[in-house]
Amino acid sequence: MNRSHRWPHLIAVALIAAAVSACDISGVGSGNRPEKLEIIRNPNTSLIDLGGEVEQYFLCFPEQLQAVLRFSNGNVDASSLLNTRVRWSSSDPAVVQVSNDPRTGGEVVLIPGSTDRAFAPGILVPRSVGTATITAEFVGLTSADFKVQIREFDSVTINKTAVKLAPETGDLLTLTATVDGYTLDVTSSPLWSFDTDDENANQIATIGQSTGLITGVGIGGPLTAKAEFPLCTDNPRYSNFTATVVVEALTGLQITREFADAPNDELIVATSERISATGSFADGATMDLTGQVRLESSDAQIATALITAPQFLSALKAGTVQIQAVYGGDDDNDEEGDTDPPQVRSNTITLNVVDGELQDFQIAPSNPTINARGFQQFVAIGSFNVAGQTRSQTITRGVVWSDTTLNDESTAEVTAFSDLLRAGRVVSNSVEAGTYKITATRGLPSSGGSGNASIVRSTVLCVVKPNTPEATCPPPEEGEESTP
Repeated sequence: MNRSHRWPHLIAVALIAAAVSACDISGVGSGNRPEKLEIIRNPNTSLIDLGGEVEQYFLCFPEQLQAVLRFSNGNVDASSLLNTRVRWSSSDPAVVQVSNDPRTGGEVVLIPGSTDRAFAPGILVPRSVGTATITAEFVGLTSADFKVQIREFDSVTINKTAVKLAPETGDLLTLTATVDGYTLDVTSSPLWSFDTDDENANQIATIGQSTGLITGVGIGGPLTAKAEFPLCTDNPRYSNFTATVVVEALTGLQITREFADAPNDELIVATSERISATGSFADGATMDLTGQVRLESSDAQIATALITAPQFLSALKAGTVQIQAVYGGDDDNDEEGDTDPPQVRSNTITLNVVDGELQDFQIAPSNPTINARGFQQFVAIGSFNVAGQTRSQTITRGVVWSDTTLNDESTAEVTAFSDLLRAGRVVSNSVEAGTYKITATRGLPSSGGSGNASIVRSTVLCVVKPNTPEATCPPPEEGEESTP
């Protein structure tokens, strides 16, 4: 079986001549000359950089290396085209190989199962646990030692072993790896497929080869979904990631409010609310259909579902509406072969949309501590004046989240999200510890004394390395004593 088309980012699809940008690459006369060749790990494709003097990579997981050329005038060429011009080699091919462009004369590493498709130049291909030195050569230059250690992850786990879904709905299989206490998502690393030779399997369900996304098509099953690592097909540790998949008719649908405890079923104008949807089957099994069913409002001028994120209702003006979710039925697709599952309607919920004036808001939790490579979900809790009474309502999606150092400088070590689906989520991007300011802003600054001033609130996020004692968060001011 030729699997090469399933790793497009790692495959040399076409060998195109590449030219390194330089005034005089051969260094003749007084022209700009290449002076130093280096190898670095590619930050855009690296699973995890654990730091240290020896670069660590993982068995079964090929990764892209990057050749970097430094010139006599100080310029640097780190383009991906340079990878096709250098000659890559490994001190121990039994531990790790690096693929080459065949024009360099270096070893070309074929994709497993293929006789004519190769990994792209510069792809590091682990073969066994151990250490080796990677070398690159180009225009008479040889890179300094780039030592690598090939390791096993401490564990790799699949999120579920059974999936039941309805036609025209989806569910996601994921893989999570842990190493030295760090956790990372490796869902896109294996090749996902159904373990069957039945050509009609795609009439029951489909699976994303690089995503693990299962989409129900028609009633049937069970099918077996599997995650396969082509470099480790004989390694039992990486051959048991499977889940049974069954597609059945939906028999029931239930929706619930995000603000179920709101007094008088209220939702404040200019805010949004998430509506959760749960589908049920004849045997009592359920599946999360939030965002996969359409929400109907009895008056779209009062409250309506957002087009880009249908699980969110936007409150537009004061009034009362009934909300219901609908699965299946006619989807206006008249193409030949299209079938529509029977329509299922949910319970009805009532929303009383009311006018309210935001007085203030606070961020929760205050000063949390998380592990490096982990995440923290923050919420913004607003205090509103509604008809002379104080109301609290979450406005996490109604503020802009940002991240800085404690000195208000930009940072790439953490990322704060403000989009609808991830609003308030802050992710640690590295394995390093640190302390960061997380800020939420509501409204725009006033201009020239006119308009409503923005409200800005902030908290501190402390990131620690796994398996280390948690320090006081936020850290004490200089000169103060830390309390355990």
